Amino acid sequence: MEPVTITMTLKAHSQMPLPNGTQSTKETDPGKVFIFDRKNGSISFVGDKPGPGKLKMPLGVAVSADGRIYVSDSAQSQVLVYSKDGRFLGAIGQFANPSGLAVDSARGRLYVTDTKKNKVTAYTLDGKTVFSIG
Repeated sequence: MEPVTITMTLKAHSQMPLPNGTQSTKETDPGKVFIFDRKNGSISFVGDKPGPGKLKMPLGVAVSADGRIYVSDSAQSQVLVYSKDGRFLGAIGQFANPSGLAVDSARGRLYVTDTKKNKVTAYTLDGKTVFSIG
């Protein structure tokens, strides 16, 4: 996989001082996952298109060795899965509040924390439940 950085925004804003002593404030759109491609110097988004796969409130993100992007979305109570080029592939699980994600590529597993149920669930990378703790 090419070197990329993946990050996301919740409702946030930045302030920039202007020469006249005032400040400019810019709000970012909530529900965006940015992919920064360092090699090509480009920025793309995941989950920003209307329809299936549109993110509402992303909380966690993880990437598998083959480049699949997993995003926990607390508003949709699922983990949404995207290809490395940003295509929506499907959703995993049904949660009360999915948040943290981790990929174990050696075992081929995705771990999802559900903070409302105090539970961790392990899935295969294609979405089959392996086990739950909690």
